[in-house]
Amino acid sequence: MPMALHRFICDQGITPRHLVHNLGGGIQGDCKNPPLCVLRKSFRLNFEVSVEINSIFYDDLKKTSAKIVHIVRLHHCTMMPRRVI
Repeated sequence: MPMALHRFICDQGITPRHLVHNLGGGIQGDCKNPPLCVLRKSFRLNFEVSVEINSIFYDDLKKTSAKIVHIVRLHHCTMMPRRVI
């Protein structure tokens, strides 16, 4: 899916200046101290997908000194609802 998005943006002649991620969601079994299998699924959903998107768009972003903003929900790490990295 990220490659299709990149292809579509390139086909439109668009050069991204900002990439903002607001990925995430709940994983069944996610709690304050989740089991490792739940934690891995949560990291995949909330972080790894963003890293994949960043790597696909990186060369385009580098051309314009663009910024990447990742908004993440860290339910199992802290009680704060959202944090910008």
